[in-house]
Amino acid sequence: MNSTDEKRLRKFWRKRLNPAARSLAARGVELLDQGASGSSWNEPPREVPDLEELSCAELEGLLIARFESSGLHELSELVPDLMRLAAELRPSHESEDELDPFVYVMH
Repeated sequence: MNSTDEKRLRKFWRKRLNPAARSLAARGVELLDQGASGSSWNEPPREVPDLEELSCAELEGLLIARFESSGLHELSELVPDLMRLAAELRPSHESEDELDPFVYVMH
């Protein structure tokens, strides 16, 4: 990721995500069940959903619907901007030949 991408991510965090998080906190919303967190590391899931491939539009719609049904309007409002940001930051085909900066190369 280059510095321009980092600036865009920081701006999204500062202008969109952080205010949404503050709004959720002010309403007393907890996104993680502290009692159940970590249980998936120790126990197999009771139900395993089938894997399916979703288009970006389908994913966007499902995220919005899930957040809305959970009363997380602050998050549902972020989804379109988040999807646009993800599309803009998606690596181009030109960079496929480049080595991912998170890959450790052994000689």
